[in-house]
Amino acid sequence: MDITLRNVARDNKSAERWHTEVQKTECTYIGSSDLAKLVLRATAPLMSKFVPLTLSMEDENQLENAYNVSLSLDELKTKLMHFDMLNVFTILFPTDPKSSKDNSVTKTISLFDNFSSVIVEEVCASNCHFRHYGEDYHLQNLDWTLQLLLRSCDDEL
Repeated sequence: MDITLRNVARDNKSAERWHTEVQKTECTYIGSSDLAKLVLRATAPLMSKFVPLTLSMEDENQLENAYNVSLSLDELKTKLMHFDMLNVFTILFPTDPKSSKDNSVTKTISLFDNFSSVIVEEVCASNCHFRHYGEDYHLQNLDWTLQLLLRSCDDEL
């Protein structure tokens, strides 16, 4: 998947403003009431919420639990593709993660396909890179997927 990034970084204040809400005024291609409806649909909880799993070998529901997680992940991926939000699940590996002046990326991988080999710091660096160099729709997708995931997790999680 090709990712188009900005050549010039946003400053920290501009990058962070996308963190907490969708900036409807930035979407000139869709009216605000239609955008609001789209946000509600895109961030509506999944049919089956993610729930805490037991890791006990004695758990008689272990296979069923694993199957349910797999179905939930499939449902999530389908929804992300439907609303064109899957791109932010591509993990970017910035050439220099600590630099705000270099938008180059050494490689990209799918979080869905490589979740077991990705560490939290890599996801954080990727999200930071998206926030500084990503297109406006990347920022919107980060926010919308955050809302979707929060609404699709059991309160205990």
